[in-house]
Amino acid sequence: MGHQGNSADFGNDPQKRADFAYRAVHLTAVAAKKLIRHYYGQPQAYAYFTGCSDGGR
Repeated sequence: MGHQGNSADFGNDPQKRADFAYRAVHLTAVAAKKLIRHYYGQPQAYAYFTGCSDGGR
């Protein structure tokens, strides 16, 4: 989600901060919904989000 390792140096880059804060989770949801629509031929009926660790934002 924008960085590797334990260093906080990624926080100096505004794009990496956005990726870590919300963008990575959002893009994962968008991709999953697209896959569901393609596989089943229709969009999902519901969208639930459950996260732990970083995913719980």
